[in-house]
Amino acid sequence: MQDEIVPADKRQRRQVIVAMVVLGAVGLAVLFGLERQIDQIQAMAEKDLPAAAARMTRLVAILSIAGGIGFVGAGAWFWRLGRRIRQSGCFPPPGMRVIKDTPMCTGAKARTRAHVAQAAALGCVIVGTLGMWYLYHVAASVLRL
Repeated sequence: MQDEIVPADKRQRRQVIVAMVVLGAVGLAVLFGLERQIDQIQAMAEKDLPAAAARMTRLVAILSIAGGIGFVGAGAWFWRLGRRIRQSGCFPPPGMRVIKDTPMCTGAKARTRAHVAQAAALGCVIVGTLGMWYLYHVAASVLRL
């Protein structure tokens, strides 16, 4: 018996590729901006160490919040995907666009994918909340003068 194949959506594939390129460019710009910020903080530390520590603490707070939002957003997406798989009993769930031809799976395989998606969701939410809080807490305690 031949497995049913969900055909790739070429438009969706192009959108994903464009999004990856844009996110990569934004990521590089953020890294260069962070490098400049850290250089400025290092220069400030030579003159006013408490002010430099306060500025670095704010930078870590901003990065922790941004990272947390990203992880929690990914967690929400994975949770929704897992729920849709469980409700429909198949992967990919009906209406889901895929970027490559994907064999349809049902039954135990689909339930396993739903469990994996929801476990990934919980992991993302934990990293996005507790992980980012811990990152900030450690950085703030180290920078406290």
